[in-house]
Amino acid sequence: MKDKDAKIFVISMKNISKELQYYGTSNINNINLLKLIYKYAKYFTDYKCLQAVDKMVNYLQRSDRRICMEFTYTKGYSYEYNTVDISEVNTAPTLSNVSLTADDTGNNLVITYSDMYGGYYDAEGTDPGAIIISTIPANGTLYLDGTAISAGDTIAYDANLEIEYERNSNNAYSTSFTYSVYDTDTQLPLVSNTATVSLTVEEVSVENEAPTIGDLTLYADNRATVTITINDILYNASPEYSDPEGNQLDAIRIDVIGSSNAGAYYYYESEIEVGAIITYDDIVAGAFTYSAADLNSIQTDVIEVSIRDTVNLEWVSS
Repeated sequence: MKDKDAKIFVISMKNISKELQYYGTSNINNINLLKLIYKYAKYFTDYKCLQAVDKMVNYLQRSDRRICMEFTYTKGYSYEYNTVDISEVNTAPTLSNVSLTADDTGNNLVITYSDMYGGYYDAEGTDPGAIIISTIPANGTLYLDGTAISAGDTIAYDANLEIEYERNSNNAYSTSFTYSVYDTDTQLPLVSNTATVSLTVEEVSVENEAPTIGDLTLYADNRATVTITINDILYNASPEYSDPEGNQLDAIRIDVIGSSNAGAYYYYESEIEVGAIITYDDIVAGAFTYSAADLNSIQTDVIEVSIRDTVNLEWVSS
């Protein structure tokens, strides 16, 4: 092929035949040049010309391994041109969808190598390569080494891969993201199908903390009966009743009755015994009372109680 002929073909690239069987993506200039070579090879069987074309193809293959063309020597000084379907060289790997759960602790979900590559399959047995993040979750954020991941990001292959998912609400919800994986074929790396990672995010369960309350001091006249009110217990104690979650007092339990008490404590007019439980509603109703002894001196009577809130329901000593 003379130089002037080559220039003619280059000028005419836009009109080159589309019969070239080319699969995948490549450098556009290489594709156009391949089309030119294809047209030239179809109409010339001269040994020297075809030998030159063969060298051009070999050159392109060195610059772009995805180009699959070959010339086969048949007889005499003739060459037979063949295109090669890329699927005969390599097939794309496949991925399975993944389902994961972010539990009720509120901690970040760690998405591991096994999660991302566990569903990888390659017919040729080629190892997996880089991950391409196609879409990111509509709710929450993915992080790699502390940096937020964006759609289109490439994540290099790493057998110790850990991606963190951070929720954006304490409520329960579902979200997802998609990704694909390249194989590591040396001639033509191909990308898998797009797989979906479905995320079930559970409602954060906050452990209820117990309430606290201090000592309560009350004064009663000789032979007087005093009603112990809910305000006495909640607000007159020092320190007063407190619950981290703001839960209401549920009940008090009598744990100790002082052995030297001169007066007596009553629950609905029956003298209280150790272990008695007096509910919030009973206290509001005036069922918890104290009757002072008939003494002309100062006397101190003592009881010790435990309390519980309406959620925790575990007794806590005051």
